[in-house]
Amino acid sequence: MLSKILKIYLAKILLVTTFSLMAFCLIMPLQNLHAATCPGHEGAAINELPAELAELIGNHTEGANAGNEGACKAPPQKAVEKTPKITQVSKKINISNRAIEAIHGNHVPDEVLVTISADGGSVNRLANQYGLTIRSQKALSLLGSILVKFGIPDGRPVAVVRAQLLSEQDVLGAEPNHIYELNGEANKAVIKRFSQTAAEINKAQKLASGRGIKVAVIDSGVDEDHPALLGAVRGKFNALDKAPVNDTSHGTAVALLIGGGDDGFKGAAPEVELYVARAFDKTKEGVSLNSAEAILTSLDWAFQQNVDIINMSFAGPENRYIKDALANLLSSDVVLVAAAGNNGKKAPFAYPAAHQGVFAVTATDAKNRIYTKANRGPYVYIAAPGVDVLVADGSGDIQLRSGTSYGAAIFSGICALALEGQKASNDGSEPNKRMKLKEFRKAIELSSKDLGAPGRDPIFGNGLIRAEALVRHALK
Repeated sequence: MLSKILKIYLAKILLVTTFSLMAFCLIMPLQNLHAATCPGHEGAAINELPAELAELIGNHTEGANAGNEGACKAPPQKAVEKTPKITQVSKKINISNRAIEAIHGNHVPDEVLVTISADGGSVNRLANQYGLTIRSQKALSLLGSILVKFGIPDGRPVAVVRAQLLSEQDVLGAEPNHIYELNGEANKAVIKRFSQTAAEINKAQKLASGRGIKVAVIDSGVDEDHPALLGAVRGKFNALDKAPVNDTSHGTAVALLIGGGDDGFKGAAPEVELYVARAFDKTKEGVSLNSAEAILTSLDWAFQQNVDIINMSFAGPENRYIKDALANLLSSDVVLVAAAGNNGKKAPFAYPAAHQGVFAVTATDAKNRIYTKANRGPYVYIAAPGVDVLVADGSGDIQLRSGTSYGAAIFSGICALALEGQKASNDGSEPNKRMKLKEFRKAIELSSKDLGAPGRDPIFGNGLIRAEALVRHALK
């Protein structure tokens, strides 16, 4: 009996051993076959293979009874964004050493702005090599380089083209052509005369009028034939080249609030010199022409005109080129004023207002209440009247308008009054000397009326600007 049990036990051991040897002999050839037909897997031991590859090898055995369903496939790879096929490229493009950064903010989908060295000899080469078209190129003194607007005709994402171009030694930088919007709206309300007493403008105009101060207005076109602007526009620039002028409404309103000279539409600084740059418009079909390129060329033109103040009543995403241009203007003590934005209290920061050194202006009504659509944030610097402001537009209509655009315009005019006062207090030995921005900023803070929470806050900034107090401070 014992002998019979022992024989059965030994038979089971022999069966298990035989089965194991057969399985080993089956798997090893499959592993070798996989190594031979799937490059990159040579020499990999079964127990060292990744899970997805071990599963793939398992498919070989599962497919033994299923025809060709178990054929070897390439190992799965991590998902990556493929670079679209590039047409008319002279050599293979390699961007493996340059990370593709995400593009933030609205931008022209088939354009990229590129800065190159001043000689400009590589523009055509870059266009040919990367399958791009040259839409414009301009030398900008503010950036110390040539700004080239390349078109992307084959649908590649801007982020991909940007990464490709940044691998070139001749390329100093590459940025999206961001889109910006003017910050103002018409109100459906009974037209009434807007009182300038809230910011003490009427009192300040008895001390100064803005005479001799140059203010650049980067906006839509301006109706320079408006009776209140006759003789006020001393220089003009068209950043939109040959695009027809279809809208002068916003620019005319802003220009009038800054420097309107007629009693019907008397601006904050009625004797200021206006330099208007058309950087915003739209086609008859409603397509926006507002872009970072137009703003950059306008800033560069304003710099060449040696202006004292630049008003930017628009908002959009952050752009590195605009940031660099503004930094260079600040180094020359140019006063930079921008609208804080009209997208509400939960909106992201609006640029150029949020750039360091720019006076970000929000809007208040006649009772010093914040404009309900105004942006909030630590970048908000000052408040000025900008709700239910009576303006005339380029079509001759008279409207009540609201927005941080108009608060920025009124603040720019007040700054012009103060700068004239500062020049008047000069002994004449340095007629072109500007007040240092650090001093000017301190004067503004000392001259403002605190609103909201005590001290500077993200709603009103340093509070409501008081024009008379600021001019008197400048006259000291």
